[in-house]
Amino acid sequence: MAETYRRADAVLVIDSSIRCCSITAPLEEKLLRIISSGWMQRLWTLQEGLLAQILVFEFADGLSTIDELIPVGEALLDPEVFRLTKYKRYSQEGFGLGDVAHSLRYRTTSKAEDETLAISGLLNVDAGKLVSLPAPQRMRSLLLQTHKLPSNIIFVLGEKLDEPGFRWAPKTLMHGRSTSMAVAKDSYDATCTQNGLIAQYPAIYFTATSWGGGELWFLRDRTDQSVYKVTDITGVDGSDETTNYSWNTLLLRAWPGPSEVVPCVAVSAQADEQNVVGDGADRFVCEFRRRALLTRISEEELKKENTRTGLVAANTGNMRVLMT
Repeated sequence: MAETYRRADAVLVIDSSIRCCSITAPLEEKLLRIISSGWMQRLWTLQEGLLAQILVFEFADGLSTIDELIPVGEALLDPEVFRLTKYKRYSQEGFGLGDVAHSLRYRTTSKAEDETLAISGLLNVDAGKLVSLPAPQRMRSLLLQTHKLPSNIIFVLGEKLDEPGFRWAPKTLMHGRSTSMAVAKDSYDATCTQNGLIAQYPAIYFTATSWGGGELWFLRDRTDQSVYKVTDITGVDGSDETTNYSWNTLLLRAWPGPSEVVPCVAVSAQADEQNVVGDGADRFVCEFRRRALLTRISEEELKKENTRTGLVAANTGNMRVLMT
């Protein structure tokens, strides 16, 4: 199907809610009809909009291309409609997972198992290798075939795969939380392998301890004496928050500034002494534990907190990892 849309001279969108609008209606009304249409909200129609060389909408009394609906330099446009035109420049080389996830955030389908099949063509993934697999294994295969991923995929909220090496991976991209995944071309700095995700992150590491759901933790950097508050957010998306985990490292999306909150994940890290990947590089094998938020706080704020768990001494730096 992806090749059909990619090679077509034009793709014509026929949607009942768009066809109720006149071609002579104000631009804002026509765009609103498109934004709120069933065509814009369905999973399988995404590839039509992204792969079409010329995308045409049928109105009540005429046709209009998306380029005619979005004048060059227009500032007040719905970002999602604008993205449909931007994507066309990259359609021959495929799209990044972050871009696709961004466009999936408000789309729905009656068959959840179709998600990977519907987006495979956008990622230059062989749908034939997916359709023969049981539905629970398709996301794993999609990520392996995509190969290059945004390293911040591990911070996306939502349920994770329950497979060795892939407990960091989202079960679905079809929710608003996927917008936190990077979309810039130079952000695809992680490699998905059979053994897990190879990437590098800012990290805070300390002596292994046990962490239960809902607990607050406080860490002090041995180097500059900065204090960090760690807030457990496991459970906010329906995931299990009752299990106690052993952890010794936080992987961060970025270092927080004063009073800034950043997403992070708690992991159990150990040196890759067996060289699991087999490339001879020095890295740590990290088992995904919990999602959390990290806040850099002042000494005054620390005094106001209930620090029953104590203040744990920690080290900081950049960590090359194999996420499992």
